[in-house]
Amino acid sequence: MGLPVQYDGKKGAICIGKIPDGQIMSDVIKPYYKTTEIDIDPTMTMAGKTYYKGFRINYSYLEPTYSFNLEGNYNEITGIIGLDDEKNYTDAVVEFYGDGQLLAAYTLKAGSLPQKLDVNVKGVVKLDIKVKGDSSDVNLADLIIIK
Repeated sequence: MGLPVQYDGKKGAICIGKIPDGQIMSDVIKPYYKTTEIDIDPTMTMAGKTYYKGFRINYSYLEPTYSFNLEGNYNEITGIIGLDDEKNYTDAVVEFYGDGQLLAAYTLKAGSLPQKLDVNVKGVVKLDIKVKGDSSDVNLADLIIIK
């Protein structure tokens, strides 16, 4: 294949190709603009599983926006997205915009299982996360932002 094989001692893993340079997003980047409150690193539960790192978006009948300054320094965001077990009354749509262009959208149904999140943010300076729906708590858990 012609790819390098590397050992990541911190994670105890063998990697084929370049080891991604990822960090927990909530540890390194916070929203600089928000139209409603956002909880940073709260206890979140989705489908009975508990998560401790990420963002919980609390909203009722508003369509909030959260803006992050990525400075064009990142390539990808990965993690888990879903509605919190304690407040998942209605469906929601979560949209990710990079410099005004739609990058990804996730439809979350009340009572559904969480989904894997993977958003390509290569070269993006301004990331906007927008939520559409009536009243639920959206969790963005275990987010890793990769350079």
